[in-house]
Amino acid sequence: MFFIIKKIYGYFNRVLSIVYILLFRMIGIKMCFDTEFRGVPHIFSRKPGKITIGKNCKIYSSTTSNHVGLNHKVIIRTQLPDAEITIGDSVGISGSTILCRLKISIGNNVNIGANCFITDTDHHPIDANDRLNNSSKNIINKPVSIGNNVWLAEGVKVLKGVDIGENSIVGIGSIVINNVPKNVIVAGNPAKIIRYL
Repeated sequence: MFFIIKKIYGYFNRVLSIVYILLFRMIGIKMCFDTEFRGVPHIFSRKPGKITIGKNCKIYSSTTSNHVGLNHKVIIRTQLPDAEITIGDSVGISGSTILCRLKISIGNNVNIGANCFITDTDHHPIDANDRLNNSSKNIINKPVSIGNNVWLAEGVKVLKGVDIGENSIVGIGSIVINNVPKNVIVAGNPAKIIRYL
């Protein structure tokens, strides 16, 4: 009986994934038909900004789609007309947020754990007068790059200007404000190397 229910659920989920893919492609999001969705994500690109999602990606927004539990659905969003998000092949994203004002590049085979946050901007100006005047002219934006085979554990924050090298792992709850070389494990606030792979 369990096997039959699991089969029906899998078929139902595949049909929903195709519907989501068609809807997102209609609004200009580039993605392949093998993308798997669980739950409904929020994916939006301010035109003519670009969001490209590679082959065989898994985007989990349902609170029960990850054993850790998700705080919210996946949010992938460009905030300016020239912003660009590129997500490689075989990337898994669980209840995480990717907000872009300039450029965010995510390589292949990247695991983005539950409730992560990736951004290339401060979102608000540093100067108090600019904030009071609701000015967006002095907001600092710097591109973010995450290499192939990187694992961001649950609750990781990756901030503007960061480059994470391939095969590296970022520990639970870490805040990444500096570049991370390839083949290391980093953890903490701010994230520091704790082991070489």
